[in-house]
Amino acid sequence: MLSRIERVVNWLKGGYPHGIPEADYVPLLAVLRRRLSVEEIAELADRIVSAGLVPAERVDVGAEYLRVTDELPSEDELRRVSTLLAASGVDVSYEQPTWGRDTDR
Repeated sequence: MLSRIERVVNWLKGGYPHGIPEADYVPLLAVLRRRLSVEEIAELADRIVSAGLVPAERVDVGAEYLRVTDELPSEDELRRVSTLLAASGVDVSYEQPTWGRDTDR
């Protein structure tokens, strides 16, 4: 079984058999955005619970993610951590702010 690094390297070689053009570095890094492992999500959930951030709001999950990774979380990562917290019985409440909702006027 190939490691995660080997799979990424093989993917890059398949897409760029003659090397990565200089103009493609930034878009490529955006595609290769970091994703937490299952263990890292569990660690993040433990940190949220041990810090007493229960019920955990979206901003709490995002702030702890930032502390663990030094990166802002994507929407997908917020959902993944929130799903794990909810599955373990932690109240993960999130109500979209009124300024972010589509409202009928």
